[in-house]
Amino acid sequence: MGDNRGQTIFLSVIGIATLLVTIIGATFAYFTTQVTPSGTGGNVETSTAKVGNTTVTLTNAGDSYSKLEYPGGIAIIGAKATVAKDADSGDTNDYKATFDLKISYKNPTDTDLQWELYKLTTDTAIVEDDFNSMECDLRTEKSGATTYLWYADDASLKTGVCALSEELSGKLGSSIASGTLGHAPVVEEQFSTVIDEDGLKGLELTTNENTNDYYYLVVKYPNQDKPQKSDQGQTINVVLGINGETVKVDVLPASE
Repeated sequence: MGDNRGQTIFLSVIGIATLLVTIIGATFAYFTTQVTPSGTGGNVETSTAKVGNTTVTLTNAGDSYSKLEYPGGIAIIGAKATVAKDADSGDTNDYKATFDLKISYKNPTDTDLQWELYKLTTDTAIVEDDFNSMECDLRTEKSGATTYLWYADDASLKTGVCALSEELSGKLGSSIASGTLGHAPVVEEQFSTVIDEDGLKGLELTTNENTNDYYYLVVKYPNQDKPQKSDQGQTINVVLGINGETVKVDVLPASE
């Protein structure tokens, strides 16, 4: 896209991957001026909770995808949850770990973001080619002095968001939780938190069989049928991690 980019959004997901989202010059589907893109990449942090000799860890997994540069964009980032006993503990018991996930966020724009969380029990090897199949492309259209720009998987779609491709939907299956990240002014360093969705609670791993699960967070910045110019210059942060207060580890009976 080069010099045609009117904004850049980077989504920060701590415990999965960190992508800082900066929105520059955003309006509903059109830009009347050229804006130089800016922003920086992300890094990866690990979210860890330890109880006794057992540790539950959330790390990034697989490739990530981000096309949130214009309204209608979408970001997909993968995480791997693991439970393990300390290698040198000498503990012969097996354990079941239960925990909740939480989504913390700052969304000072005037646009509600949409999110969905998917859970997979095996590594489906979601890679960059799966994202390429989405055909979530930047569309441009000129009408007089106005240049319309939007992301879509259909050239006629000027509102809404990019959809998951058929191939990627087949790999992800059905979401276990979904909702919105509401817009509101935020104080520096102050996050809102989503913890009450059923799909985020009561997740389980065991040290003898189900030691890994894979989570994919999909975040969508919708292109709405209203002015979105007030979003310019705002920074969105979304953090997915383990709710440490909810981690519980129980000894499994020998038969399990």
